[in-house]
Amino acid sequence: WVDFDLDWRHVYDFHQKQLQHLQSGHMLDRWVLKTGAHLFGLERMLEAYPDARVVFLHRDPAAATPSTAGLVECLDMLLTPSRDRAAIGARVLALLQRMHSAASAARDAWPASAPPYLDVAYDTLVADPLATVRTILAHFDMPEPPETSDAVRRHLRTSRRTRLPSLRYACATYGFSEESARAALPPFPGAGDRHHP
Repeated sequence: WVDFDLDWRHVYDFHQKQLQHLQSGHMLDRWVLKTGAHLFGLERMLEAYPDARVVFLHRDPAAATPSTAGLVECLDMLLTPSRDRAAIGARVLALLQRMHSAASAARDAWPASAPPYLDVAYDTLVADPLATVRTILAHFDMPEPPETSDAVRRHLRTSRRTRLPSLRYACATYGFSEESARAALPPFPGAGDRHHP
């Protein structure tokens, strides 16, 4: 479902128009965009949004990969009744490897004109969300709005009350091992022991 040969300039031209449309009449300080799909066209995203601040959120591939496979399985059920989980697992691993390679190349060629990216471990975010928000703001030399602490705590309280039960996914369900997921998606150079975003 991803065209690897796509000219991402067109994607981000359209993306920018859509954000402008959504923002018309509602001036916002900034947009927060969260999707791994940006990794495929990161260099084009930085052309469209030269002042973008990029945070690479790193999660253990042994947890992230089967979770992604579960999402793909759900999407596949909309199109076909068959569920070959091993085939889904192989497809997802290949897709994530392509994303990892694209992100690694973008990191290596990061434009000097763009704000420097930040690496954040998923476990750090989960353990202390407020400290992580403050780390992000400080990294990008952005002032901390006075309501930040209350807003983060309010969000955590609300999301805990309304969150659906967590789904647990296992690598073996999709035909690969935790070790093979980690080997396929090694930490980025310079990112410590953090794994893929």
